[in-house]
Amino acid sequence: MLLEHRLARLRRLGLDPVPEPPGEHEVETALAPIDVRDRVLGVHDLAWLDPGAFWTAAAEKPPPPAAREHELVRARTVLVARASWLVHGSPRTTPPATLVDRAETDLRWCAQLTWTLVDSELATIARTIRAQQRSDGDAVRAALGAAIDATERFSGTGRLAAAVTLAGTRALAARPTPVPRVRLARWEFLFPDARLARGIERLDPPEREVAHRYFAITRGAARSADELGGARCVVRIARDAARRARVA
Repeated sequence: MLLEHRLARLRRLGLDPVPEPPGEHEVETALAPIDVRDRVLGVHDLAWLDPGAFWTAAAEKPPPPAAREHELVRARTVLVARASWLVHGSPRTTPPATLVDRAETDLRWCAQLTWTLVDSELATIARTIRAQQRSDGDAVRAALGAAIDATERFSGTGRLAAAVTLAGTRALAARPTPVPRVRLARWEFLFPDARLARGIERLDPPEREVAHRYFAITRGAARSADELGGARCVVRIARDAARRARVA
């Protein structure tokens, strides 16, 4: 995909412009904790998006410590600010590949932080669904979608549980409508669709590991192309995955 098109997609997200990028020390401090870097969830960790697995997962989740919650939110705030600075500061024509890739990687990482926060609130989401006397799949998907949206907007003021409960209650109180799936993130286009995901799983182990890390499929912060061997390496692997998906 042309860099100009990738940048245009990011601009259409409507990220709030920032007057200046986060400072180097601020970035290092915010992204240093192990919970932020090594323990954030990947796509493969989101089994609870399936209503059949949700209730079991929710029963196993203890309340999250406030310090950990604020740590994850702080990291996400810094990443969004850096991504916004890169997106709005890159030239519309022939933007530098490393800057576009860094912005995309930061946003994938942000999504992972959001999923990790939502994962810590599964018990809260379950209580919200039960309070509406619901347990059906559409209710689970509606409440999860509302939780992801609320978590993306959460600034760190107060506790996330309150925001998730309010969003879920409103979503479930609305007129019931079929909810076929849950949106992973505002920037869902940065993750493989179902077909490409199947192709990635058919790659040889070394290439599959690179794809997993680049696309935030497995646990641990997403990595940029530069961190994984360069853009040509990642493009080659993505094309191989797409080819395997077509012939499967």
